[in-house]
Amino acid sequence: MRAPAWPAAAALAAATASVLLVGVDLLADTPTAVRAAAAGYLLGAVAAGVLVQVHRILRRRASASPWYNPAAALDRAATLALVLGLSSGAWHAFVVATELAK
Repeated sequence: MRAPAWPAAAALAAATASVLLVGVDLLADTPTAVRAAAAGYLLGAVAAGVLVQVHRILRRRASASPWYNPAAALDRAATLALVLGLSSGAWHAFVVATELAK
């Protein structure tokens, strides 16, 4: 028995989308950059964090089985998603805060 892979994969996808939106922030004009920054913050900091927690909860449930087979690659993917999501989320939070302060 293994923990499901979908939460870690979804967290990695959300974090990657947030990183791509950093590029949109850097290349786009101000109104688009603010929308992209808000979406990037929600994807990177919020969605990726929630999905990593779902992964950890499901992994903990699966580990109660005597036939549990841990998947280290899923844990590494979840950790990478959290690092990417929080770092790009911090960038997006800075962009939104700067625009709100104007």
